[in-house]
Amino acid sequence: MPLSTDNMLQVKTGSFEGTSGSATLDVAPTAGNTIVIAVGIAGDGVGTFAVTKPTGFEKAVTNAGGIKRGIPYTYMKASASGSESSWTLNVTGGSQQVVWAAFEFEAVDMFDFLGVDFNDGVYLDNGFVPISDSAVVASRATDASPTSESYNALAFAVFVATSVDTTIPVISGYNGNWQEVASVSRTNATRAIALTVVFLPLINVETFQCTASVSPSSYFYVVSGAVTAIAARHAANFESCFGAEIGTATSITNTSIASIAGPAPLDTVVGSPAIVTTTPRTGAYCLELSSVAAAECVTWNSFNSPARGNLNMTTSPAPPVWVERFHFYCPTVLPVADVEIASIEAGSLANGVVIWYRSASQKIGVKIGTGTEVLSDAVIVADQWIGMDIGYDPRKTTHICDWQVDYNANIGDTTPGIPQTQATTSSMTAALISIARLGWTTAKTATIRYDDWAGSRDRKTYPIGDINIRPLKVDPAGTPTVSGSEANFKVFTSNGGTLSTWSAAGTRTALDDVPPTIGASSDGVTQVASASSEYVEIPMETFTSAPDHVAKGLRWYAALWASSGTSATLGMRFWDGVSEQGAIPAADHGFDNTTLMWITRMHTEVGGDKLIQMTQDKVDALAARVGFSSDAAPDTGIHCVLAELVTQPVVVYGTIEGESGAFSVYVHQDPLSGAVAGYTVTTPSGTRGATLFTTIETVDAEDYVAPNTIWTKVIGADDVTKVTSVGLTPDPAE
Repeated sequence: MPLSTDNMLQVKTGSFEGTSGSATLDVAPTAGNTIVIAVGIAGDGVGTFAVTKPTGFEKAVTNAGGIKRGIPYTYMKASASGSESSWTLNVTGGSQQVVWAAFEFEAVDMFDFLGVDFNDGVYLDNGFVPISDSAVVASRATDASPTSESYNALAFAVFVATSVDTTIPVISGYNGNWQEVASVSRTNATRAIALTVVFLPLINVETFQCTASVSPSSYFYVVSGAVTAIAARHAANFESCFGAEIGTATSITNTSIASIAGPAPLDTVVGSPAIVTTTPRTGAYCLELSSVAAAECVTWNSFNSPARGNLNMTTSPAPPVWVERFHFYCPTVLPVADVEIASIEAGSLANGVVIWYRSASQKIGVKIGTGTEVLSDAVIVADQWIGMDIGYDPRKTTHICDWQVDYNANIGDTTPGIPQTQATTSSMTAALISIARLGWTTAKTATIRYDDWAGSRDRKTYPIGDINIRPLKVDPAGTPTVSGSEANFKVFTSNGGTLSTWSAAGTRTALDDVPPTIGASSDGVTQVASASSEYVEIPMETFTSAPDHVAKGLRWYAALWASSGTSATLGMRFWDGVSEQGAIPAADHGFDNTTLMWITRMHTEVGGDKLIQMTQDKVDALAARVGFSSDAAPDTGIHCVLAELVTQPVVVYGTIEGESGAFSVYVHQDPLSGAVAGYTVTTPSGTRGATLFTTIETVDAEDYVAPNTIWTKVIGADDVTKVTSVGLTPDPAE
């Protein structure tokens, strides 16, 4: 059931003035339920006051820095004993007025909640007001458009107002469907303070913002966030993905020298990895690691600027946890000896987890550090794609790794992954994720192919489940355009030896080389004159996901070029029909006309981890924008651009059955959100058809399905609310 204020079992408000007081509930919360305490402290505009975190709680959100009146706090914890009902609130800085509201919630996920940056059941980077803002105002809003990543969440906002005199502030006028569930105030001889708490249920991955007014105008502040339901599914907010669809391993770790650019496709390689066309799982290519008594592996690393790593393309610091899905294939025979399939490091390999193939048992083994290895519940076989979901959490001294295995992950097989026994080891070092790796770090003789690799820093995305990664190249039927003067751009051939007047057709032809090469035959598009606001827009191919797939993520790849190695700037932006995302500002990237170099970028908001929901409309509108050069001397450009689209297969199950199954409707559903990608109607042989009735975004539709037919209606909904009714009426019996 969706989270709502019905999950709030009890609430109590109160206040005190002094250096210490208590927040209480009338009945001790049930063990395992979540306790939330919202707090406001008045302050005097001069001194620095604070309410310290109660024992056992996490400080979910606050914005105390620089604010000296009306500081809001939210504290949370899971009830451990079922016997506590009072919690001490201590004030630092001297005696002050404090108002509070305490809540008990059931079915709210607080599993392993450790702090504000960990996206672990509570979203905490939302809702802060500027810390230096101390003006008297009449209204206040939470941060603009924070995004819930869960398909079942409860957003909250805590407003605190301190008056300029003893008049008690009245907080009201909430926008939208926010519901006030608590209000408390108090006053003394100098000033008054009021606190309100509001909630809003969220059933889709969506933005949320709350605005409130206060009368009279006061020192008015707010913090906000969202908690998720237990077992709620989260959107796959991918940090990186790789489907090998660039078609070459040449220079696969070469990237821009500019700190503001994206990383290379892979961060490091050991040995001689290859990208091959033999037995790819999806698309035209896969990664092959093959060695004789040697180490061979590829990694995504977590770097801080100016170096960029794939594990923090969109945020820093390094991920606190790592969730990934990858697929591997052993051609012809299984390895004759034990070999590392993959590994994840938390500072070091010894402080990480290794996924092994164990030749004696022909099973997969998962081992954290020097702990006890856990073997898979079944053997693996050669010549078959195998999918693995990994969820590794090294934030405490006891590391844990959840994992599951899809023993037949060949395309077309719908068998889900099988959960395995959790691996866990104590006496480890609490750390952040530093490396995600495919392959082996020690001398081995083996050949393993890999495909469809994607990862997230959000624990609640585990398990990611089946994914496909397919290429979207330059649209051969699209029409590239120039925003600005076409004279500032040229099409180059012969590695820049020939510059031709810019044209749409020439651009399409010049950028369609996959795999890309750089040298005498290179062609592409270049900017030849300074024009920092001008660019070439290049439409990309599309892929119609529904009714069998849903879009989940996208990564851009561009191979860079310059007529010489002399410093010159170039920028790229990526359009999805709604806004530019993943922008790479104009900079000197250090590229030339002799070495293949890459810039990659997830289609995710730059400078933060805000999720960009991929929809069919956005996929259809995808375009790369290149140019923005402030010097263009030497000529700078690209000789290849493509994107990798991550999709998930839908889940298909019956929803309507008539006349003992003679008539049926099957829904094609997003496995995470529950949104409807399509309906398949089946009618029997004979003379009777049926009419499918649907209401989609308030529009009623009727579709007639003839006798002896299997017919699919494509919906392509990107959230669960778009389809509000479905029904099937068979023709009358004769």
